[in-house]
Amino acid sequence: MPDVRAFFSSTAVICSCLLWASLLHAQPQPLLQAPVSNSVGMQLQELPAGQFRMGAGVFEVDVTLTRPFAIATHEVTQRQWIEVMHTQPWREGGDRETIGQKLSPGIAKSNVAIGDDYPAVCIEWDAAQAFCQKLTVLERAAGALAADYEYRLPTEAEWEYACRAGTTTTYSFGDDASLLGDYGWFRNNSSGHAEKVGTKKPNSWGLYDVHGNAWEWCSDWFLWPAMTLTGGEDPTGPAAGTFRSLRGGSWWFSAEICQSDTRTMLPSYDFSLFGFRVVRSAVRPPLPPEQQKALPKNLTQGKPQQSATLPRAIPLEAIEITSDVVYGHKDGMALTFDVFQPTKNSKGIGVLYSDTGLWVSMWTPPELKLGFFKPIIDAGYTVFCVHHSSSPRYLVPEMVTDTKLALRAIEGRAAEWSVDPKRLGMFGFSAGGNLSLLLGMTDDEGRPLEGEERSRIAAIAVSFPVTDLRGIGNPENPLRKGIPALRITESQAEACSPILLVRPHVPPMLVVHGTRDRFIPLACSERLRDSLTQTGVENELVVIRDGDHGFDSQGNREMFAAVVRWFDTHLATPAE
Repeated sequence: MPDVRAFFSSTAVICSCLLWASLLHAQPQPLLQAPVSNSVGMQLQELPAGQFRMGAGVFEVDVTLTRPFAIATHEVTQRQWIEVMHTQPWREGGDRETIGQKLSPGIAKSNVAIGDDYPAVCIEWDAAQAFCQKLTVLERAAGALAADYEYRLPTEAEWEYACRAGTTTTYSFGDDASLLGDYGWFRNNSSGHAEKVGTKKPNSWGLYDVHGNAWEWCSDWFLWPAMTLTGGEDPTGPAAGTFRSLRGGSWWFSAEICQSDTRTMLPSYDFSLFGFRVVRSAVRPPLPPEQQKALPKNLTQGKPQQSATLPRAIPLEAIEITSDVVYGHKDGMALTFDVFQPTKNSKGIGVLYSDTGLWVSMWTPPELKLGFFKPIIDAGYTVFCVHHSSSPRYLVPEMVTDTKLALRAIEGRAAEWSVDPKRLGMFGFSAGGNLSLLLGMTDDEGRPLEGEERSRIAAIAVSFPVTDLRGIGNPENPLRKGIPALRITESQAEACSPILLVRPHVPPMLVVHGTRDRFIPLACSERLRDSLTQTGVENELVVIRDGDHGFDSQGNREMFAAVVRWFDTHLATPAE
C-alpha cells in the first residue's frame, strides 16, 4: 500500500516550490509614497522608473521608462483650469449650458456639466500644452518647482504605465468588464456628460478615472493610420504626424473602448469628450529643431484665442449613427460606410468623408471618428464615412473604384437618410483628399470629365491633399516601399494625379494647406489652385499659417469654418 503521508508530504514540497517560483517571477509592485499637492491643489503620485508591455495583440511592445515621474491622480478640473488659465472653454459657444439649466422644450441637454470638481473638457491639445507651460511658470515663481522640473502632458508610454499600475490585464482592475462601473464613468452609467472626478475607485496606484470619464490628451503625434506603438527606452512616439493621441475612453463610449490599451487620435479640437491630466518630471531633453513648434502667444498668455466662426454644436445624443452599411463586396470581404445623421436642424444634404490615411482604411468604432467631422455634422450635414479596400493588399486605382461604388450606393439609398442625391459633397485629409479629388474629377470609369460631362459630386473640400503622383511608377522610388498602395505603373500614377485631371466642369474645390507641411509641400496645392483658376473652375486655397500635416486648434477651427462655409455656398441648391 502506498505511503499516503509521504505522497502528501512530497506534494506539499512541490506546491511550495511552485509558489516560491511564481513569487520570484511576479512583477514587483513599487512602494509608493503618499501623493503630494501643488499650488493649485492637484494631487500628484510619484511613480518609479520601470518596465512593462504596452499595447495589445500585434501592436504590443516592450517599454522601459528610465526616469521617475509624478502624475496627477485626477483629470484636470475646471477649478484648476480657471485658476491657471482664467478662461472657461466649456462655457464658450455651442450647446455648453449648465446641466440643470432650464432648456427650451425639445432641446437635448448639454454634454457638459459645469462645476469646480468636474473635468476641464472642451480642451484642445495645444491648449492643454499651454496649461502645462503656464502651470510650470506659476509653480516656479511660487518656489514650489525647481528650475530643472516641468509640468507637461504624459507620453502614451507614461500614461499606459500609470493606468496599468503593474497589471497585464484588460483593465487595471482585471479582465471583467462588468466591474468597470466601480472604477469609471462610461456609456452604461454616465448621465450624458463627464462626471465629477474621483468619485469611482482608483487603480492600485491611486489614480482615478483612467478608464472613461474624459478622453485624455497625450503628448505623442499619431501618424494615421500607423497604429503601431514605439517601444524601447522612454518612447515619445513619431517625430511628426497628422493628429495627436488620446487615451482612456470617455463617458460616451462602451466598456470595450475604455481599456488600458485603448487609444485613438484626433485633430486638436475642443470636443466635450476631451480633457487631460498632467505629469511633473525633470525637464526632458529638447526636441530636435525640426520638431519644435512655438505655441501661439495668446494661448501661452492664458488669453482666449480668436476663433473662426463654427456652427453651433449639437449634443451627441442628437446624432444618429448607422454603422457598417454594406455598399459592395471585394474578394469575399464587405465594403462599408458609416452614417452620421443630425436629428435636428438637418439640411438634408450629404457629405462623403474618405476614411483613409496613407491609403489605408482601417475599421474603428464609428464613435471614435466623430472628431474628424463633428463641425460638419453640427452644420446640419449628414456625413457618410466611407471605407475602401485597403493597403497593402490593394492599390490606389482599386480604392478609387470603391469610392465610386460607395457614391452610387449613397445616391441610390439617399431617401433612406433623407438627403438629396443631387447635392453631395466630398471631404478628406491627405490620401483621403486624393481620393476625394479623384472621385469628383473623373467619371465612373476613372477617366477625366471631358466636354460637358459633369461630376456627380457637387462640391469638394480637402486638406493637404496628394495632388501629383507622377514618378511613382519608377521602381526605385522610395515611396513605393513605404506605401504599398503606390506600387502602381506610371500610367496609373498619372490617372491618379488630380493636377492632370483639371477640366472646366469639375466641381468647385476648396483646398486647405499649412505653410509648414513636412509631407506634402504647400506648393502642390498652389499649383492645383493655379490650374483650376486658369481653367475657370471656382476654387479657393485657404493657407493655415504654421500649419503642418495636421493643424493646431486654431488651424482646425479655420479649416472647419472654411469647409462649412464652402459647402453652405455650393450645396445650398441642386446642381444644374
